[in-house]
This record gives sequence, structure tokens and C-alpha cells, in this order.
Amino acid sequence: MSETEVLKRELDPNELIKLVTMGLGTERFAVPIEEVKEIIAKYEIVPLPKMPAFIEGIISLRGTIVPIVDMRKRFGMAAREAGADAKVVVVDLEGLSVGIQVDTVFQVLKISRGEIKEPPALVAGLKAEYLEGVAEVDGALTVALNLENIFSSTEKMSLIENIASAEKNHTGEGREVNTPQGEAHQ
Repeated sequence: MSETEVLKRELDPNELIKLVTMGLGTERFAVPIEEVKEIIAKYEIVPLPKMPAFIEGIISLRGTIVPIVDMRKRFGMAAREAGADAKVVVVDLEGLSVGIQVDTVFQVLKISRGEIKEPPALVAGLKAEYLEGVAEVDGALTVALNLENIFSSTEKMSLIENIASAEKNHTGEGREVNTPQGEAHQ
């Protein structure tokens, strides 16, 4: 099969994709179901020093240390009301489990790839680089997030290093961390 045939098959606009939809305030966001490991309703966050303001801290999920990102803070939205319950959607971010804290999780949505349109330069106050696209579902806009672009390379490295340190403190063993220069250290 030629490369063109493979690309056409991969980008078939009629292909159904599954998205986990979630809410932040009045905005609806979605991520591909393949990137979601699980959804957590009850959790206790342990703060970490020297992290960006949008990193709430970490949780231990069956022995795995998972950083928790407050998506409201990450996107510059107003803070959640005091006492409001949040949910954590644990996603795979380049091999690292990361919890994204959202107000609510709605449903798994099946739509055709062709229903997702290119995002405009700015949607819900977010830059287009954070977005895969936008789809209208049941009369409401749902923004598909590009999780790989939500964090800069420096932020990803900081997350990895801090998680390795937290794991070392938690278990006595650290995770091997590859730096951008290709060096490995614990």
C-alpha cells in the first residue's frame, strides 16, 4: 500500500472517533478516548514545591505518582467555586500519566472525523495550538484538545523531573529521566 493510500485511510472523514467530553465552566472540551486512562472523582492532592501555578500537586494512584493539572488555571479561567467538586481525567502525555482536573465529565461521544473543523485562532480564550479542532454537538461547541501542545517542552521536563523525585521519595526508587540533551539521570 502506498503512503498516500495510508494517509487517506488514516484521515478518512467518515471514520468514527470516540472523545471523552468534559466541562470547565460553560465550555466543553474533549480528548480522544485512547488518551484517557481513567476518571477519578475522589482524590487527595499533595502539593509540590517549585511547580508552575497550574500544577496542583500529585496523587498516588495505586502506587503510581500522577501530577494534577488544574485546567482552569492552565487556561487562565476563573477559579472554581469553593467547595465545588472537581473530577480528574488521567491521560497519557508522552508516556507520563497526568491528571487533568476539570469541573465535570459528560460522556463518551462518537463523531465522524469530518465533523471536527479546524480551530479558529482563538476559541474559549485558548490559542489554536492547544486545539485539535472544534465540533458542534447537540447545538453546543465542543473543543477537541491537543494534549501534546498544552505544555511547553520545559514544563514537560519539569513535570518528569518532579515526578521522578516524588517517586523516589515515595518508593525509595526514582524513574530514569531523559533530559533534552539525551543524558539519563535519576
